[in-house]
Amino acid sequence: EDEEVLIDRQPYNKEMSFSLDQEDPEHLQEDPELSQIKVEQDDPELLQILEQEGLCISLDEELFVLKQEMVTSLVTPFEERDH
Repeated sequence: EDEEVLIDRQPYNKEMSFSLDQEDPEHLQEDPELSQIKVEQDDPELLQILEQEGLCISLDEELFVLKQEMVTSLVTPFEERDH
C-alpha cells in the first residue's frame, strides 16, 4: 500500500509518456508542420522561394510603416509639430 502512494506522488515524467506514445500505433500522428519542414529541407528551390517571399513580406511591412509615418506627419497640425 505504501508503494502505491509513492508511485502516485511521483512527478509526471514527460519523456516516459512520450516514449510510450511512440510505441502505441494509435498515438502515431505526423505533425503537419514537421512534414512541411522536411519538405522544405529536401527541396532547395522551394526553400529559396519561401525565403524570397519572406523578404518581400518584410519589405512590404516596412513600406507600410513608412507610409503610415508620412500620413501621420501630413495630418498632424502644424502647432502640434512644434511641441
